[in-house]
Amino acid sequence: MSEEPAPSPAPNVPLNTLLVPIDFSENALHAVDYAVRLAEVFGSRVILLHVYHFPVELLTDWSAYGTLAGSAEILEGLRKDREEQMAALAREKARPGVAFETRVLEGTPFAEIVKAAREENADLIVMGTRGLTGIKHILIGSTAEKVVRKSPCPVLVLKPKDFEFHMP
Repeated sequence: MSEEPAPSPAPNVPLNTLLVPIDFSENALHAVDYAVRLAEVFGSRVILLHVYHFPVELLTDWSAYGTLAGSAEILEGLRKDREEQMAALAREKARPGVAFETRVLEGTPFAEIVKAAREENADLIVMGTRGLTGIKHILIGSTAEKVVRKSPCPVLVLKPKDFEFHMP
């Protein structure tokens, strides 16, 4: 018989910091719930991250109707609105022993998620996916897939709650 210890029920992997990208979709909120359960077990802090992408073309179009300064005000309003939404989400999901932080960034979602994971020394990214397939996946790409490829830490990608696999 082997004298090796039995595996422990929880892996001996530190999960001090969980990064959860949020786009306020049902799938992202499912990922928040999952991350909170993990944080309760491992005593992790949870960083909720929202990345918004504001195309420069819109600023150019809007500048025809007003000033670029007016566009900057719109961007600042959008940012403040997102920060308020994130703070409300953190309050709603709060649990004893789970520390929440929120971040709102502007940029390309996958790049900002990877950058935040690196800067925050995230141990795990927990994120939902929309499950795009076929031509939509080819044209749009998958933020989750790009994060998995570029991330400095493991990524847990959750299927939508109602996902059903069908053989092609």
